[in-house]
Amino acid sequence: MAKKSRAPLGQNFLADSYYASRMVSLVKVREGEKVVEVGPGEGSLTRWLVKRGVRLTAIEVDPRLAATIRERFAGKVEVKVADVLDMDFCEPPLAGSTVVSNLPFYITSPFLYRMIETVKIEGKVLRSCWRGAYITLQREVVEKILPGEEWRCFSRLGVHLNMRFEIEPLLEIPPDAFRPRPQVSSVFVRFTPRETLLADPGDHALFDSLLRRVYARRRRKMRNTLLGFRSLSKEGLERALGELSWTLQKRPEEVSLMVLAEISKRIYDHFEEQKIKYRI
Repeated sequence: MAKKSRAPLGQNFLADSYYASRMVSLVKVREGEKVVEVGPGEGSLTRWLVKRGVRLTAIEVDPRLAATIRERFAGKVEVKVADVLDMDFCEPPLAGSTVVSNLPFYITSPFLYRMIETVKIEGKVLRSCWRGAYITLQREVVEKILPGEEWRCFSRLGVHLNMRFEIEPLLEIPPDAFRPRPQVSSVFVRFTPRETLLADPGDHALFDSLLRRVYARRRRKMRNTLLGFRSLSKEGLERALGELSWTLQKRPEEVSLMVLAEISKRIYDHFEEQKIKYRI
């Protein structure tokens, strides 16, 4: 059974040629390089990407929209009918490409979490499956993932993304540029893979568990949240953190990404030194 058009589910099509051309002009890519457009919709960005002379693949979940793109840009765009979330982000056609997307709002979070997985951690060195990504996001999402002053992050997703990518808002796009018109403005954002991890959290599984805990209870002070680790006593926590014990009276958004990573590293080192088998 063919999937229905995504418009009722949260797909807002870019309908303003001025903004489409400006967005594509901001994409750092040379003629002949691989570009993958996720969710081309009616082809607003596709048109300008084709003009750039890139090797373009479009991934579209809606067969009807895919057929329109295939017919409109015959011989210039390879079209794949697929749900991008079902694809391996580190295999062709996505691997080695620059990814461009007016991302359907309803897949924003799962897509960004999957994007995190494209950056492989080898010690402190990062290896990215992608050359970079340019994605249209709702302003409220951008506010959650961009760091505040002194690298303070407002979400678990924001911490993971900033650890692996340089995130740069490039262009604000008003609601009137889309059809149907959304309630909020959007931002075209560049994600550039980092060469090295922004901070060392010790153990990445432990770090992710820590982030899940503190951001799920972001209004609570971290002391109570961190004591949720079953193998960590109050005394053990304070001993592990040492001079960072002041952070226990803070909320997660009140400390920097680097401090959160250091907290994780010290807790991990404490477990290792005490030969404690911890539960994540």
